[in-house]
Amino acid sequence: MSLKNKSAIVRITPSTQPIFVEEVVAGDLCTGCGVCAGTCPTNAIKMVLNKRAEHVPLIDRQNCSACNLCVEVCPGLLNMDAELNEFVFNRQPENTDVGNHLSIFVGYATDRKTRQQGSSGGLATAILGYCLEMGRIDAAIVASESHDNPLDFRGRVVHSVDEIRSAAKSKYTSVDIGGALSQLWRKNLRFAVVGLPCHIEGLRKAQMRMPKLRRNLVLTIGLFCGHNVTRFLTEFWIACSKTAVKDVRAVRYRGTGWWPSPEGGRAVEFESKNGAKTIHGWRDSAFQIGWDSKIFVPSRCFACLDFSAELADISLGDAWLDRYKDGVEGMSIGLARTHTGLEIVAAMSEEGVIDLETAGVSDFYDSNRSQIDFKKRDIWARLDIRTLLRKQNPDYPWPRNFRTSTRERLIALEQYLVNEIAVVLHRWRILQHIPLKFWRNYLYRGGPLKRAILLGRRVKQKVHKLVAATKKNSFCL
Repeated sequence: MSLKNKSAIVRITPSTQPIFVEEVVAGDLCTGCGVCAGTCPTNAIKMVLNKRAEHVPLIDRQNCSACNLCVEVCPGLLNMDAELNEFVFNRQPENTDVGNHLSIFVGYATDRKTRQQGSSGGLATAILGYCLEMGRIDAAIVASESHDNPLDFRGRVVHSVDEIRSAAKSKYTSVDIGGALSQLWRKNLRFAVVGLPCHIEGLRKAQMRMPKLRRNLVLTIGLFCGHNVTRFLTEFWIACSKTAVKDVRAVRYRGTGWWPSPEGGRAVEFESKNGAKTIHGWRDSAFQIGWDSKIFVPSRCFACLDFSAELADISLGDAWLDRYKDGVEGMSIGLARTHTGLEIVAAMSEEGVIDLETAGVSDFYDSNRSQIDFKKRDIWARLDIRTLLRKQNPDYPWPRNFRTSTRERLIALEQYLVNEIAVVLHRWRILQHIPLKFWRNYLYRGGPLKRAILLGRRVKQKVHKLVAATKKNSFCL
């Protein structure tokens, strides 16, 4: 379907806005962030796991006041980029790939323990710890595993530097912050939140409507996100390791060391209840193959346009730059987007808490080009496929006169189909019995549709060369 036929695309506007957030779930637009549950004035919403292992809201109708706040703060529904940029920055971004920002930098925490415990340069941990010690915040919301299930990660309220450090490193699974947010916004405490782009957008929408949250949420740290995954990927990885999920006590998604280095850090590991540890290097592990193949990606992630948390005060990610590949310790790339964020990183740099060097937009692109393309370029083909599958689309500002090619739509369709099939096979406990060689071939050689398209392209090129050669010989005669 061509994007010129916009009448066929389902648009959600205020006039057709659903009354209850359950309709957002039914429309396959829920991001699972938990902001609706965390801001509900009557605590009528709790987050539960659906059959796809996605966090979704469940409403207690007896306690629901039908205030519609849950829908108004939902980041998965209405696109409000223009309004939110005016609200946060008082201007629109010049570069929609990067978003509003005042500074781009590369750096790391000077405390070596903080740097090694972090996913890359340890900047998120360092920033939270500094703000807590300087009295800028009283608490923070970070992602942490639940006490009763090591595969269930949720937002947790932390009040000390030790608690912040214990929650360091990336959590490669969906996380809802509803419970932690509900604890904090009603109190007169200044707090910070570390979250993905969907968390940050939901919080900004909530701040527009809740003056108390606007006062108390004083810092947002957004993490770069190419896509998320559900806990099914972790279960798949553990099952491929011939271990029962019920026997696992703890999961860690990032090991020590800098992944691009010759030592190749960023191991994934889990610890069994008997104390035994199973450690896999990231490269060619079942987890890495599943991640890069994009199986178990929540459906709404395929319709997300925000890679670098464009509404955060500070955005952070891995600095995948060639000049740091030979290093043995991690580096972060970040953007200070607001004056609050810039003030904090500048003060920390002056005091020697973090070591920063100025970077540019080209470094931002070079560090994350494939993920930026996935979010900013390839999304339009995926939205075409969502329309084809009769799914609702967010109300994005579509590029003028933009057309997606048949090739792009076929690849997007394949992604959706593989994702759906993988979920079914995993629930039937079949997926882990498929040899990893199959997934390696799918990942590194491309899926059948992609290979067919590449083969067709090569045949077409050879035909053109043959025709050109025939014309040349005919002319010579």
